[in-house]
Amino acid sequence: MITLDDRAGSGDLAAGLRKRGISVKLARMSYGDAAWDGEREGEPVRVGVEIKKVPDALQCLQDGRFAGHQLPGMMKVYDVRWLLVEGPIRAGQSGELQLGSEHSHRGQSTIKWSTYGVTVRGRGMMLRDFRHWLSTLQYRAGIRVAHTLSRQDTSDWLAAEHGWWQAPWEQHKSHLVMYAGRDIPVGDEGDGVMERFFKQRETTEVAKWALCGEGLGSDRARKAGKHFHSVIEMINAPVEEWVKVPGVGKTIAERVHAQIRRVRK
Repeated sequence: MITLDDRAGSGDLAAGLRKRGISVKLARMSYGDAAWDGEREGEPVRVGVEIKKVPDALQCLQDGRFAGHQLPGMMKVYDVRWLLVEGPIRAGQSGELQLGSEHSHRGQSTIKWSTYGVTVRGRGMMLRDFRHWLSTLQYRAGIRVAHTLSRQDTSDWLAAEHGWWQAPWEQHKSHLVMYAGRDIPVGDEGDGVMERFFKQRETTEVAKWALCGEGLGSDRARKAGKHFHSVIEMINAPVEEWVKVPGVGKTIAERVHAQIRRVRK
C-alpha cells in the first residue's frame, strides 16, 4: 500500500495508482508526499518520496526551504528518501534553464519552452545550476533524486519503485550478473556484495574467474571454484563437465562454455 499526502500536489495521483492495482491511502503527512513499507536484509524499511514540480524545486533552490526544513524531517522519518522532480526541462542555446509546458490544440500535444527568469548571482539560471543542486542533495545529503516528465510519468515511477520494494530483498540479484565481452571481462559491484565475495576466505581464485561466467552469479561461481582445481582446468572444461557443478544446468553450462570460446578468440 502507498500512502499519499491528501493535500493538492500528490493526492491526485491516487486514481492512476489504483488503476495499476495498487492500494492507496490518503492521509496528512508531516514530511514527504508518498510513502510505503519495504524490507531490506530482513529488516523493515520505510520509504518516503517528496514530489516537487520543477518550479517548486527551483524555488527551494532559491530559499533553502527543502534543505533547511523538509530534508531534515525526511531524514528522521524515512530510511530511504527520494526527491522526485516532475516536469520537462532543457538547456537553451547558451545553457540557460528552460521550462517546458504542455499545450493541446486539436488533439495534438506540444511542449512550449520558456526561459526561467530568476537570476542567480547576477546572471540567469543555468541548467547546470539546477543539476548541481540536485547532485549536492544526492552526494552530500544522502537523498536519492529522480526526474519525471509528466504526472502520468510520476504515477508510473511510484508504481515501479513501490513494486520493487514489495519483493524480498534476497530476490534482487541483477547486480550480481556479470558480463564478459570479447576482450575484457567486466563486472558491477553493488552494496558491497562483490567486495565481500572477493574478500571471503572460501572464495578461491578459480571462483573469482568463474564469477565472470554469464548467468553463474556468486553462489554458482563459488561452487565452480570448489569443483575445478585450477583456472586452466575450468576454461578447458567441456559442457559435460560444467553441468557437474551444483546448480549449473545445461543451458548455463552451454552459455559459459560459448563465452569462454569467444573470449579466447
